Amino acid sequence: MRKPIVQLNQLTNGGRTEISESIGDLTEKDWIIFVEATRKRGSIGFGCYAMARNQGADTHIVCRTFDVEKEIDAKLLILRSILVRLKIYGKGRLWCQEGNGKWRRILQGKTIVGWETYPAMADVKKLSKDFQGISFFRERHPIARETKKLAQAATGKKLSLSWP
Repeated sequence: MRKPIVQLNQLTNGGRTEISESIGDLTEKDWIIFVEATRKRGSIGFGCYAMARNQGADTHIVCRTFDVEKEIDAKLLILRSILVRLKIYGKGRLWCQEGNGKWRRILQGKTIVGWETYPAMADVKKLSKDFQGISFFRERHPIARETKKLAQAATGKKLSLSWP
């Protein structure tokens, strides 16, 4: 794995947050997470899709439509859904694609949200501390494009799907 270009403050529980140009070596308990939330013009709510994969190609999917006004609220809700599912499969490192820095701030608990979404934010903070650490990568991954397409497909429809 390349040396991270930025080292951030440590999370509690001995975990670390770092940014890397590419995904490092994955262990059996590490998960790569792709999360997307989209909204079509004139539609109510956001279509959200989250996919997590590990080294053994085990995949977990959550796809939902949330009737919220802000994109950050939709992302928090779908992120909470996927973290709850991953918690039972081990306490490895989470790898998230770094876009504009929003995920880093969300997972560090540095995002301000309204009272309606605060319980989801508190859950995400608590769940993220259960993992060994959180790393962010900047390289484009083919699954990220598919995640966006599936989130767009969920937009404007009442949908709740998870697998397995």
